[in-house]
Amino acid sequence: MTALLGKYPKIDAVINDSDGFAALGVVRAYQAADKPLVPLGSLEANGLACEYLKLKDKNPNFQIGTISSRNWIGRIAARKAIAAAQGIPNNEPTRFNLGIFEDSLGGRAPICDPAAGPDTFNSNQLSGEELAKYGKPE
Repeated sequence: MTALLGKYPKIDAVINDSDGFAALGVVRAYQAADKPLVPLGSLEANGLACEYLKLKDKNPNFQIGTISSRNWIGRIAARKAIAAAQGIPNNEPTRFNLGIFEDSLGGRAPICDPAAGPDTFNSNQLSGEELAKYGKPE
């Protein structure tokens, strides 16, 4: 991002195709270049949401839109595979509507959990108790 900011005088928005934690690098590059933040699309991450909430008031053009990290889909797939191997029914859906997770302009406010780490995926569908029991999500 630093190289792009140095090469192009005007960037209207950024789409980060990595995780939301890497999107924090985009934010940091803009800050280091002393440029106003622009809209940012990314996978979600707690750190990105918390940073957005800290910076949004002083950066009116900074908006975020995220999709779920979708790490929870693996959990459902594992349960389906185990149920199939054991010959027991699993009635969880096999198809999901995977729309926008957070949209700072569209009424889906970014979710910041100050007690969670920056790499926590808030869409993982686990409670705080479950996270404590099973370990820190990645």
